[in-house]
Amino acid sequence: NIVVRTKNKKYFKVLPVLELRRLNLQPDMKLLSYRHEFNSLIIRYMKPPELVAMEKQVYDMVRSLKMTNQKQDLPCKQS
Repeated sequence: NIVVRTKNKKYFKVLPVLELRRLNLQPDMKLLSYRHEFNSLIIRYMKPPELVAMEKQVYDMVRSLKMTNQKQDLPCKQS
């Protein structure tokens, strides 16, 4: 999780990063950047190499699946 808070601690927000939680990784402050623009706080977090490698494995696995061209009877008729 990434925690955002003000110096006087009036504002406090926890931003969950589900991808890091799936891999049991802690956020790395080197990969975090932020800026204030148009009265908004913009927070960016670059993906760590472990997450990029996992996403590539999933993508390769999905690409290796074979599609079937069998037409099955649908339970409801489309109009």
